[in-house]
Amino acid sequence: MGGNTIDELLNQRADSDIINQQDSTNLNASPSELVTQQTTEDDSDLEADANTLPNLNEFIPNDILQVLYQTREWKFQTTINELIHTQRTHLKSLKIMVKCFREPMENFHGMSPVELDCIFRNLDQLINLHTDFKNALLQHREEAKDHVVRNIGDLILKFVRDFRDEFAHACAYFIEDQAQALKLIKKKEQSPDFAQLMR
Repeated sequence: MGGNTIDELLNQRADSDIINQQDSTNLNASPSELVTQQTTEDDSDLEADANTLPNLNEFIPNDILQVLYQTREWKFQTTINELIHTQRTHLKSLKIMVKCFREPMENFHGMSPVELDCIFRNLDQLINLHTDFKNALLQHREEAKDHVVRNIGDLILKFVRDFRDEFAHACAYFIEDQAQALKLIKKKEQSPDFAQLMR
């Protein structure tokens, strides 16, 4: 494991888990498709591709897009689209962390609740906070005329006012023992059973 960060471990684990669980029917499927196949249905966040920003024409009518393209409004709508997509891809990473790491570790006989808490801490709280923010952004876009978002600042200010401290505390709490969590994982990997679990 060496000096890998949590993000590097997450990506390695997700890739490894995907490859190990492939069968002959999905050898040509992309990693994103395989993650989606292995997880619960009706979770669109798991379909989010970090490398592909959704096209604005998926939700804004073409005639409106043509008008927007000639104005600064195009850049504004693109930025909002990117903000929503970033929330979705971040949630995908957090949910993969649950599916590929926490759930197998919860079922591992050599992992205590205290050790699980050291590694995953308040992961569910982070997922809930980011889900609430993403849903508020999506609802704001859905309710906007022709799905052209205006006055996004009001929504962001409301979240800053209502959830700034909770967000800041939740993020700080999640990462404050990251070095200790990595040491614990490295120690656990000395067990062949745990090392196999992490592959």
